[in-house]
Amino acid sequence: MDLLINRPQTLADAYQLYSDALKSQHLDKETDVTASTRTALIRFTLPKWGFPLPNRKKLTQADVNAGLDFMKQVPIHELNHALEYQQEVFASLGNPGSSRTYRLHLKRMVDWCHQQSWWKVSAKTDAHQYCPPIRISRGRVGDNVRVTNKKLTPSSPNFSYGLKDPEIPRELQASLNDFFKFQTSVIGTRKRQDGPLREGSAKGHVNSAKRLLGWLHYYKGVLLEELNLKQLVSGSGLMPDGQRDEATIDKTMDLLDEHLQWLRETREASPNTELKVVEASVAIAKFLYHKESKCKSRDEVSNKRVGYRDIPIIEELRRLECDIMVRVNNTPRKSDESKKWITWPTFKACVQRLLEECAPRTKCGTKRSERTVAQCNQVALIFLVLSFFPDRGRTIRELELGRTLINRDGKWFVEHTAADFKTGDSYCKNGQKRIIELPANVYPLLEE
Repeated sequence: MDLLINRPQTLADAYQLYSDALKSQHLDKETDVTASTRTALIRFTLPKWGFPLPNRKKLTQADVNAGLDFMKQVPIHELNHALEYQQEVFASLGNPGSSRTYRLHLKRMVDWCHQQSWWKVSAKTDAHQYCPPIRISRGRVGDNVRVTNKKLTPSSPNFSYGLKDPEIPRELQASLNDFFKFQTSVIGTRKRQDGPLREGSAKGHVNSAKRLLGWLHYYKGVLLEELNLKQLVSGSGLMPDGQRDEATIDKTMDLLDEHLQWLRETREASPNTELKVVEASVAIAKFLYHKESKCKSRDEVSNKRVGYRDIPIIEELRRLECDIMVRVNNTPRKSDESKKWITWPTFKACVQRLLEECAPRTKCGTKRSERTVAQCNQVALIFLVLSFFPDRGRTIRELELGRTLINRDGKWFVEHTAADFKTGDSYCKNGQKRIIELPANVYPLLEE
């Protein structure tokens, strides 16, 4: 986690980092390799900054604890004068015979600090005005932990099998665009029986359709120009006389079963992945065959009523959804959830680092653009809000000043209606709002 180490601000911070580095280099030693450095600081340097000189020649644990606490008050830029101040303390003590030894240990620590990437910025008296180095996403990320044991990874040549935008025929792309609009249109297409989806959910269904079509092309040999959404759901399952068309239903369900089996056997897909495929198939069926339904919309009947009950293929797909849902609830997750979590100290270190990246100048002193600083403030604010308001990411990302982010009587609030978060229908009934007051420590980022 080297990339998350905060820029040290006090002598105590620098000492802790140096001690950790020293211990990692001498793992085979049973003695305390930091003892001489600690004595060099506490007994022979801190007195110049006002720390009471210990009476005994050997430091007690109480002396050590008091010295470490005192170092938290010493700004790190004072380390530039440490060797000079130590020499003055030596002189006041009559230049003890051990002075050369302790000067060597202090010099090693000072030299080590000078070699660190954070030193130039930390050593400035106005260090809070300078942004620490920001790592751009290039090269190897050492702490990128795998959470599954799947053989197929994003680096595998056949990992992506969905249709890519440049290869999608014009007619098929137009159909996919209409599919997206059908799901998201506020007013709704005639005979659509449910409310509009959020763009993210609709895009998920479109992407699933592209993967299904890609599977047909790359693995079933269907030509690009022959691909269309009706190959995924070939019919509504209704005959002209209103009877069930079993042959059409079987064709769609057999194709879907084959695809799900392929996902399980060749891609080690979880039941959750299968569920997403079937959910997308239901959405495609609604888009293609919604006009064949004689049911009224949910708004005309009841918000709790499920639509399209008279379209056989949709009902068959829903039954398959229920079967897969049983496996979702009973199958252990393929990913190790514990590896996805970071410790609370690490999260706080991330937040502190993001706050430091809001500084108005680069590490070299160049003034940063207002847009860049604003973006850094935005990211830091998201993490800060998540630290005390751990809601779904969407509710934080979509905060809008004056609508869901309100300043009232000098205080800041997050106010959500039922449409602003996933479970809003359960918690905001009859026009009620969910109101959360934000703590004062986020006010500076909101008001800058």
